[in-house]
Amino acid sequence: MIARIAFGLFLLFLYVSCGSAPDSDRSEEGREGADNELTVQSTSSVALPSIDSGPVLLVLGGSFSAAQGLDPDAAYASHLQARLSEAGATLKVINASISNETASGMLERLPFLLELPIQQAILELGQTDEAKGTAVAAFTRDVNKLLRGIRTRYPEAPILLLPSTRSKAYQQAISDATARLEGFTISKQLLDAGPPIRSGDAELHRRLAGELWGSMRF
Repeated sequence: MIARIAFGLFLLFLYVSCGSAPDSDRSEEGREGADNELTVQSTSSVALPSIDSGPVLLVLGGSFSAAQGLDPDAAYASHLQARLSEAGATLKVINASISNETASGMLERLPFLLELPIQQAILELGQTDEAKGTAVAAFTRDVNKLLRGIRTRYPEAPILLLPSTRSKAYQQAISDATARLEGFTISKQLLDAGPPIRSGDAELHRRLAGELWGSMRF
């Protein structure tokens, strides 16, 4: 019995010793964990349907499209899915949006998302980049790569862009990117709603879904 107790205390000592890192190391580990958290979430929060499960409407954006602060059922993506289901359509809405994600973050996840059988897509861009102060040149580069990546994989899929930024420079970057490619449409429905664009505005989500409904192809 004494031997068992001694062995248990030995294991406890090892656990405490190994788990007690200096505060500076803990801080660094915390930062690394925060940097990696988005990647982990992005690959696990979206359940990919099988290729033969039917066409997909991909919704990709930041906090607004992720409906931060709202019940998921109140998001415009969920309203669109409800309408599609009522219409008997096989088109499935996959909301791959993540709160506070920039265009760069979307670009990193793009190879994963392109495994979806995308028939059409809605991209909400700009709000997070503006809030985080992304350089216009970097935002322009990321948007161009994002749109070209989708177009290369799905050359016929109609893609609707929803600028969610008040920055004229960001808006111009989105406009210039779509001008170089075919099959892209820019909608100013979010901008026309007037500032501020709040992710938790349930009424705005409902109205936006109604306005987007006319552009659906199924």
